[in-house]
Amino acid sequence: MTFAERLKKLRVEKGFTQEEIAKLANISQPSYWAYENKSVIPMKNNQIQLARVLGVTVEELMNGTEKEQVVS
Repeated sequence: MTFAERLKKLRVEKGFTQEEIAKLANISQPSYWAYENKSVIPMKNNQIQLARVLGVTVEELMNGTEKEQVVS
């Protein structure tokens, strides 16, 4: 699954419109549209904001997986 597909899937699962999530993440709506429709990769600060709004880690948002945690 591409980043754009994953982003759209997470947004739809949370019940947000593109406009709503852009506003909550403090990202312009045209930029958010480009993330979903042109597979533009957001800058790190926008990755963090989107992950926060969507309730996932940046790793999950960007790669579809969470980093394995080492248990000592």
